[in-house]
Amino acid sequence: VLDAVPHNVASQIQVGEFIFDIRRGELSYRDDTLGLTATEAKLLTIFVENPGKTFSRKYLVDLVAPGGEERTVDVQVNRLRQKIEANVKLPRYLQTVRGKGYIFWPD
Repeated sequence: VLDAVPHNVASQIQVGEFIFDIRRGELSYRDDTLGLTATEAKLLTIFVENPGKTFSRKYLVDLVAPGGEERTVDVQVNRLRQKIEANVKLPRYLQTVRGKGYIFWPD
């Protein structure tokens, strides 16, 4: 989980019905805390701190799993989608930009 949160970014971000606490790397839904792996928390932090910005798979893998495979990012994004999206086949928040990577659209 990333330690420092820039001053211009709120420590808690709402993603649909979920609240993501950047400082703690925790995702909660109503009164329940959903488990995020360290990699999922890093990815979600990157996305919520940069809404509307497209990130390539290579860039993301270099940040969260240096030396890893780009496919690792695909798996992690899919796991995040399963946690935050109502329909993982038609994601609202964490979308694929064909040929470019991934983009996060908050409410």
